[in-house]
Amino acid sequence: MVAALPFLHFHQKNFRILGPWDGSGLLLVYWAVVLALLLLGRLVWKSFARAGLVVTPVVAVLAAGFTLGPWVSLLLLALSVALGFLLFRYGTVLEKLGQSVTLDVLVLVVFPTFQLVKERSAAAVPAPSSFFMKDADVPAQAGITPPDVYFLLVDGLGQPGFLEQHYRLPQHHLTAGLDRRGFQILNQARANYPQTALSAAATLNMATIPTLLDIHDPTSKDRRPLAHLIRHSRVGRTFRELGYETVTYPSGYPLTRLANVDHRHEPFLHPSFTSFYVLSDGFLPLIQPLLGKGPADLSFALRRGRLNFIFNHLGNARSGVDPEMPVFVFAHILAPHPPFVFDLEG
Repeated sequence: MVAALPFLHFHQKNFRILGPWDGSGLLLVYWAVVLALLLLGRLVWKSFARAGLVVTPVVAVLAAGFTLGPWVSLLLLALSVALGFLLFRYGTVLEKLGQSVTLDVLVLVVFPTFQLVKERSAAAVPAPSSFFMKDADVPAQAGITPPDVYFLLVDGLGQPGFLEQHYRLPQHHLTAGLDRRGFQILNQARANYPQTALSAAATLNMATIPTLLDIHDPTSKDRRPLAHLIRHSRVGRTFRELGYETVTYPSGYPLTRLANVDHRHEPFLHPSFTSFYVLSDGFLPLIQPLLGKGPADLSFALRRGRLNFIFNHLGNARSGVDPEMPVFVFAHILAPHPPFVFDLEG
């Protein structure tokens, strides 16, 4: 139950953009580890109740060690060791205490679960007809083979000039490779909106957000209408109507995941949005410095792996596509966001 708390809390904060089973794979891994620890503990203390009392602080560190911090994590591990020794002498008394603790933890799990189910059932997604503008007619031109279209949404890096001025990142380091490949660099370009959900929704529907949405509450944090605009965008529908096959390279960010695609290319190991952040809050960032790594090395490696996969496989976007069919390729390049980390010390 303790292992499920980080997943429940993350879903509570992000349920409007996450599927109900997002992160379930990592949760099953956590539960498998807990079961193994309980079975091992039963061999030592001859009781699942006693084993659960010893294992619970360890599981809390495994699931949320970085969030708890190193000193609290060490205290919990010390508590687990102390309970393990005390159980040999005061097993019956502590076992009753363990039953009480189990009930308290059950309440901690049941309450957020109930709240999450209640919120999901009460929050209806707005119907597309309430905020989609009318599509324009795009006539197909007979005898002309449509070109393949690649749309790379480069997210979060910023203008080269701005990065050089505020973060001391030399412009030529950022743009030299693109210059050599014949790209035109728009050094003074500005994003239409400062957030990915707003920018992608507007770009993929070729209109401003007030044109696309009937916004009744400007203070609302509900991003589901934006997610719907992106998943079922005007651009995507238009390409399908023109006979294109849609190929996507997702970044892992659920708000930019398109629906009704023909080919979705992802690395074999690609943790979900929930799993990525739960892992970042667990015990791994605590032990990485002990191995000579930065606490965020795992996070950086996962992000870098996804980006490398996209760049390495973008040239194979037509793999499995009929040679006669044009393709619309959408790749979300989740670039490093500020602050920029240069070494283990930041």
